Amino acid sequence: MSRYGLGMVSRAAPFFGTGGNPDLIRGAIWITCFASLVVVALGVLPAIFGRERLYHCVVGRPKTSFRHDMRLTLTNRPFLWLVLCTLFFWIGSQAKSGLAFYTKLYHVCGGDQMLAAKLVGIEGTVGMVISILSVPLFERIVRRHGKRGAMMVVMWITLTASLSTYFFYTPERPYLSIVSGLLLSPTGAAIWVLLPSLLGDVIDHDELRTGERRDGSFSAVFSWTFKLAQSVAVGLSSWLVVAAGFDIGLKDEQTPATIFSMRLLFIFVPLVCLALAVWVLFSFPLTKAKIAENQAAL
Repeated sequence: MSRYGLGMVSRAAPFFGTGGNPDLIRGAIWITCFASLVVVALGVLPAIFGRERLYHCVVGRPKTSFRHDMRLTLTNRPFLWLVLCTLFFWIGSQAKSGLAFYTKLYHVCGGDQMLAAKLVGIEGTVGMVISILSVPLFERIVRRHGKRGAMMVVMWITLTASLSTYFFYTPERPYLSIVSGLLLSPTGAAIWVLLPSLLGDVIDHDELRTGERRDGSFSAVFSWTFKLAQSVAVGLSSWLVVAAGFDIGLKDEQTPATIFSMRLLFIFVPLVCLALAVWVLFSFPLTKAKIAENQAAL
């Protein structure tokens, strides 16, 4: 039996199958529907229980045109740096998702879908717990080194986790691959705490510069940027799998050259994108002192 899965029988859980046969597409559809319902249910909670703290800042102010708001939003230098940092970071961290699964499936698990799914499940469940528990740690980092410093920590953790896959993704010890995912898990919650917080600092900076409050314009452009990054990452992820030489016709096995290419791209792509994100973050002008100064002025 080859270390890359020659002769191994592909197995999948029959829970979502039809007629006793497993159906991966059917399972994916049901899981996606369930996850969507959870997201929608949790998404409406802020609208029900939340209250906008800065509502009084915009009530009674004269309306401005869409063109005016977009022009000032898109010429805000700190905002442009934040947008670029988000693009590079998200593309770098998500574009390897396809490679991560196929590398784990064919290199680590030798084509055994049940084992790969089990590893992904353990990694995701334990990683979520670690991600939530790490929030207080990043709060301390923010208090001591500022939000930009905390973002740097996130970047380096992500880079370290990507590099660790070269050592931990091994077919001799499949469960060792979970370590790389757990190294990355603290960044999950941290990035979603830090990015909106930095966006708020950018909006404060803009208010001091222009005398106007444009939370909606900044949030809309930032949200569009994230969706753009996500779309590019998904497209790039698929292209990278193909570029590595993946052949769907081989089913439970891939050639050693394909496995090596996937492992190489799995490390190289995040390295380049995260290096660009770190460079942009160094140029981000809102330091800890500047943010404190802006908040005091407001």
